[in-house]
Amino acid sequence: MTETVVLVPGIGLGGLDLYVLARLLRKHGYIVKTFWRNPWRRDLAGTAQLLSEMLAIQETEKPHLVAYSLGGLVVQQMLRDNLQQKVGRIVLLGVPLSGCLAARRVMKVPGGRWFIGKALASVATKTDSHFPVGLEIGSIAGSFNFLLGLILCPRKQNDTLVCVEETKHPDVSAHCVLFVSHTSLVLSEEVSKNADCFIRTGAFLVNSEKAVEKL
Repeated sequence: MTETVVLVPGIGLGGLDLYVLARLLRKHGYIVKTFWRNPWRRDLAGTAQLLSEMLAIQETEKPHLVAYSLGGLVVQQMLRDNLQQKVGRIVLLGVPLSGCLAARRVMKVPGGRWFIGKALASVATKTDSHFPVGLEIGSIAGSFNFLLGLILCPRKQNDTLVCVEETKHPDVSAHCVLFVSHTSLVLSEEVSKNADCFIRTGAFLVNSEKAVEKL
């Protein structure tokens, strides 16, 4: 039986930015659906409820989730609010699970809080949010930053917008770091191969480490 993967976007184009990733995952044999919502301006809980409603009408009982950036925090909120929601394995791409230094720095400049949006502003300083128990969660971080990464995340290994250490979390069962930027996390064939491997086996192809210690 062909398995279903649901893609959850972050700040960006509301799902259009996941077009390449969707194509790559279809080549791996999945039915791929996209959650066509942009969580940028919405309340995190409201977007999470919309995601839950989308998953409720899927034919697959336990779809796998691949979430990008802020989309991973939408997934986390959705699972915390809907404990009965059944999902398969979860792959997080550049998701700031332990707060977001770049967002905190942007919030300090005039208009910065508006720029990053309501959802990200609400979690930029949080480091204590958890997933429900019993889930298999893999986190992929990027380590290639452009000049902006040197400004927003100084002296930190990062993907331009999210620090590698921010993608680690006690609830993550596997973590890997790939030499990609935040944007190219959803364009890279290497990322799609590792996402596919985790969905099928619960482990990544490269550079994988088991659950990290509590931060």
